[in-house]
Amino acid sequence: MKSLKYNLLALAVLALAITPSFANSIPISGTGAGLGSVHVLDPNYTLIGGGPLLNLPPQLFTTPPFPGWVAASPGTQWINPFGDGTVDAPGGTYDYQITFSLSGLNPLTAILTGDFAADNSACISLNTVPTGMCTPTVTGFEQLTPFAISSGFRPGTNMLDFIVTNQDGTSTNTPTGLEVEISGTAAAPEPSSLLLIGSGLLGLAGAVRRRLVG
Repeated sequence: MKSLKYNLLALAVLALAITPSFANSIPISGTGAGLGSVHVLDPNYTLIGGGPLLNLPPQLFTTPPFPGWVAASPGTQWINPFGDGTVDAPGGTYDYQITFSLSGLNPLTAILTGDFAADNSACISLNTVPTGMCTPTVTGFEQLTPFAISSGFRPGTNMLDFIVTNQDGTSTNTPTGLEVEISGTAAAPEPSSLLLIGSGLLGLAGAVRRRLVG
């Protein structure tokens, strides 16, 4: 009887210890992450729709910062369509998009956190739905703005868009760019392991009950 109780308690403790440990990193990168130099094509971010100039290519490049831009977070860099932060770009919106996969992960447990800055400002959308998270208007390049996204995810491929507005209220042609540091986690449960533990708990509970009845 005593050994059964100890075994039952041990399995219960094991179940509690294992259940919260199924958290995996979401495969997503900040702007210019790991590239180490300027004028380099960022393989993770794409300019959607060409920006105000419809003939702009989708490529985005690591960019020497324009004077006045906040320093990038460690391991990341500013990016823009030109690879040069001093180039005056037409006023309007520029959609910087990155996709990531939650395959094998539970989208209901996903969370992304980080900080971002943009010239002149930016707002974040997840799967085309605005998150309400934005930098300050006009001066979004002067500081890093933190964000946390914990809803709106879906199974499989997800799209994260940083909608940059290049307009400072005094000129229609000004430098523009985006800086993002980002990471995330999502639960990845192992049903077979949990089922095995559950079966063991039920089996021991039944054995204890039979012993008590006997």
